[in-house]
Amino acid sequence: MRKPGFIAAGHETTADTAAGVLRVGGNAFDAAAAALATTFVTEPCMSSPGGGGFATYRLANGKVGVLDFFCQTPQNKILNTDPDFYPITVNFGDTTEDFYVGLASMAVPGCLAGLTELHRLGRMPFSELLQPAIAQAKEGVPVNAFQRLDFELLRDILHKDPAARDIFFKAGERLIELGELLRMPRMASFLDFVARDGIGEFYRGEIAARLEETCSDNGGFLTRADLAGYRVHHRRPLHYAYGTHCIITNPTPSMGGSLLALGLQHLTEHAHYSGTHIDRMQHLLAELSFMSRDPETLRYRLCNPAVPKLDNSSRGGTTHFSIVDGQGNAVAVTVSNGEGSGYLLPGTDVMMNNMLGETALLPMGHHTWDLDVRLSSMMSPTIVTDEQHELTAVCGTGGAGRIPTAILQVLHYYLDRGKPLHEAVHAPRAFVGHDTLYFEPGFEAAPTAIDGLSQQPFAESSLFFGGVHSVARTGDTYTAVGDARRHGVARRVE
Repeated sequence: MRKPGFIAAGHETTADTAAGVLRVGGNAFDAAAAALATTFVTEPCMSSPGGGGFATYRLANGKVGVLDFFCQTPQNKILNTDPDFYPITVNFGDTTEDFYVGLASMAVPGCLAGLTELHRLGRMPFSELLQPAIAQAKEGVPVNAFQRLDFELLRDILHKDPAARDIFFKAGERLIELGELLRMPRMASFLDFVARDGIGEFYRGEIAARLEETCSDNGGFLTRADLAGYRVHHRRPLHYAYGTHCIITNPTPSMGGSLLALGLQHLTEHAHYSGTHIDRMQHLLAELSFMSRDPETLRYRLCNPAVPKLDNSSRGGTTHFSIVDGQGNAVAVTVSNGEGSGYLLPGTDVMMNNMLGETALLPMGHHTWDLDVRLSSMMSPTIVTDEQHELTAVCGTGGAGRIPTAILQVLHYYLDRGKPLHEAVHAPRAFVGHDTLYFEPGFEAAPTAIDGLSQQPFAESSLFFGGVHSVARTGDTYTAVGDARRHGVARRVE
């Protein structure tokens, strides 16, 4: 009798696509490739062929790895004209934040290359895995409440390019509403082309040539050589012992996995703290907020005292899904398009990323990036095994600088406090950033005031604290849970 598979994702259509692949005999990596392509349509402000991401995986035989298909910096900074690079202010209600967009904000994208690498670990035909996304882009996907909120927040970015206005606005002016169909016909044609001919045209063909011409004439950095030189990095995961479990997560040059490991290390040190849970978490999160964002410093910090302050509260457009198949393969995939650059590749509906405009990724200032290197990230797709080296949990989240601490708190609730997965995912969370403790309702007591740290309580659970879509095992039984903060869904596939 075939064992069931489990999926947790940020959109019901994404989860249904992965479930459909498992039902017809695909493995977790087939399902992940199909789900990733589907996110281009169902979560277009979070995921795009023009973005990047990471996949942490564990094969049924116990082999683990990380696929780093995040964005790469260009090979030069020489421009023929002034950079097309400017801020757009996003209103979050209680606060506003500036994000930098334009052609000069675009880094080399990796999502399509990552999609093909996921497929290499699968067994179904590549073209077959893209068919659900093609159909969804052509026929349309109803806008849900979370996507509608994202469209509203990024309204000014989505309105910049006439091609984007055709997708996200009715008659060019009215933003698409809840329940209306989001159609991306040029994305359907683009993915159909990729399904038949592969990704070469994107990275080495006419699409790359047209992008280079646009950037050269209008103030962007990307060239055909940048795209042709892009490669997915196969990395050895960061392994970290936590009690009787092993945490397997994203290594440097990204920062998120190291911060997660450091947070768990500090959680162990705080194990005998005598105050309330919220006070214990407040002290832990405050310590993490003062750690450097430099990857090499974080690597050093795994064995040494804390150093400079980290401003890690930037929003970022990020989504995640977790999949375990009936054979025991597991994969956690986190992807991002930043906020989007405001530029769509002509004829494709592909919004390019704005990673070179992400202040959180460039602590020394804009345009201070090194040439031709992989950008760092907070994304931390994570797998947990037990002392018998059996799969225990698969998780990850969006949420920019809040990613490591969101995962940490879910793992703490699940592994240390013994909460069922649904309770662990939906238990109250806290975060420290900008010298402020942010916390959800539901803690057993109000946090004690700490000198120099203000407090910002939330009236209800919020997408601010991520969406930790997770699959986990208790005994011989797996459970999948989508985080309601980001309208997550779960599927069990018999």
